[in-house]
Amino acid sequence: MIVRNLAQKFFWGAVVGVFTVIVLSPIVEMVFISLSPMSSIDSGALMPVHWMWSNYVDAWSTVNLLAYLLHSILVSVVSTFFTVAIALALSFVLERFYFRFRSALAKMILFSQMIPGIALLLPIYLLYSTLQNATHTSIIGTFPALISVYVGISIPLATWLLIGALSGIPKELDEAAYMDGANNMTLLVKVLVPIALPGIAVAAIFSFLGSWNDLLFSSVMTDNATRTLAIGLEEYVGAGNGGGVLLWNQLMAGAVMSSIPAVLFFLAAQRLIVQGLSAGAVRQ
Repeated sequence: MIVRNLAQKFFWGAVVGVFTVIVLSPIVEMVFISLSPMSSIDSGALMPVHWMWSNYVDAWSTVNLLAYLLHSILVSVVSTFFTVAIALALSFVLERFYFRFRSALAKMILFSQMIPGIALLLPIYLLYSTLQNATHTSIIGTFPALISVYVGISIPLATWLLIGALSGIPKELDEAAYMDGANNMTLLVKVLVPIALPGIAVAAIFSFLGSWNDLLFSSVMTDNATRTLAIGLEEYVGAGNGGGVLLWNQLMAGAVMSSIPAVLFFLAAQRLIVQGLSAGAVRQ
């Protein structure tokens, strides 16, 4: 029995180790490339011959990396705030109230999440373009336009995550709050939100990462003044020696630095995320 348990532990440990290597290998290689001179990269070396920490300094001046970083932070934070606020209101109505077509509305929200982003790109662009021509105002290429797109595509998933979080909260708390004179807004903000905080953290991290990593919509809905980090990193292509040379080392350095805010955000909410992923999984 002891030998069998040890064999199982060894097997699953080996499986976890293999998957860990598979996941971490691209990240480690990205860091190695970011610290390598171009000559080492051109020769195909897997590790730096000479460690060039100056790549992390040069990456800021080769392209306007700081502006792109600030743009991504602004867009991601604002879109995450509005996504969570709207999804929280939707999930509260769908989970706590019963009305006609309630189930149909919930299924429509879930179905909208199944539509790939590439299928929505052209309709969204045509919609904003028509609105821009009708109002004679600049819409495409502005932060509000990009933020509204991210909010719209993030709401379905956030809503379903929050429905799961709210479904695990006993409805007896609602009745007690109503007896104490609370209205629906007070119930949501002061009673349900503190309890559902882990689920809210999960919805927020998915919304933030979706906006932070997006390349599809930002490539169409931004211009030179509103370009985000995912698009800005493309400027390292052909930026070396007056153009035509891809600066792999600075590109990887920019990619490493661009991942730091998302990693810090995830680590800060890690405990809440673990709790939120299991919200609603067990019912009384």
